[in-house]
Order: sequence, then structure tokens, then C-alpha cells
Amino acid sequence: MKILALADAEIPMDRIHWLAFDGAANMSGRKTGVQAQLKKTLENANYIHCRSHLLNLAAANIAQDLKQWKGLFSAFNSLWKVLHQSPKCHNKFIAVQTILQDTTLEIVRVGDTRWTSNYRAVTAIVNNLRAIVLTLQELYTEFGDLLSEAGGLLLTFQDGGKTAQLYALADSHTDIDSAVC
Repeated sequence: MKILALADAEIPMDRIHWLAFDGAANMSGRKTGVQAQLKKTLENANYIHCRSHLLNLAAANIAQDLKQWKGLFSAFNSLWKVLHQSPKCHNKFIAVQTILQDTTLEIVRVGDTRWTSNYRAVTAIVNNLRAIVLTLQELYTEFGDLLSEAGGLLLTFQDGGKTAQLYALADSHTDIDSAVC
């Protein structure tokens, strides 16, 4: 592990007391993990589990028990699949974004262990909600039962309760934006 990047940024090595990473062995491992490599140079440094990563793990666990949240998180990945499964669907989405002059943000796949994937998915969906709904309407109209998932997603993203949940997530994300690992 190169400490030069820290030195190049003029970060005083004697002032580093905490290192925050996710819990993956390659990061947190006591013998060969990144934290172990850094501790060879930074004797004062102590490893802690990243709070944003822990928050995402907690949210993912809670979402599994709460039906309405589980459905919303599931819809994020279904939306990603529909819009990225075929170039034709993806191109329709990009075309609608262009027509609406929306910010072209790609919908990302949500993971259970990365807060940033949830943050990026929620941000992209909120910023492109009109384009998403219009694209899903067009896909469902054009393909009907062949793309019934688009119809289900259309119902999800037009539902007032689900939309309120989505915007609540977007608001909660802005509070911890600076804490993302």
C-alpha cells in the first residue's frame, strides 16, 4: 500500500488515528488487509468499521423485515435490469431523458453492502423519475406482456406511497452525503 498519496496530499502521518473501511477481509484483515499494511507505517492508526457501510447493512437488514421497503429496494434492481437488459430499452430511456432535458444519470444496480450504490440509485431515480415513468409507459405499451416487469415497475413508480418513500430516502441520503466511504 502506498502511503505516498497521503504524503502528497500533505496529510501529516502522525495525525492519523483512525482508519475506516468496510468489513471485507481485503480491507480489514489483521495480517494482509489494507489496514494491516497501513498500520506498518501509521503506528497510531486504529481500524474501525465504516459507519456508512454499517448503516447500509442495517438498512438492508431492516428492509428485509419491512414489506414496503423490501419492495422498493427490489424495484430499484428490477428497474436497473429493465433499463440495462437490452440496448433497445436503454436507448429508449436515454432518448426520453434527452427529450425532457433531464440530467443524464445512469440507473445503478443496488447492493446490500454498499451505501454508495443505494445513494446513487436513489439520486438517479429521483432526478429521472419523469423519464423513468415515461420510458416504462412506452416499453409496456410497445411490448405488453413480453415486458410485464415494466408494467409492475410503472405501478410502483406511479404509486404515491412508494414515491413518498423514494423522496424520504433521497432526503435521508443528503444528510450523510459527506460520510460516504
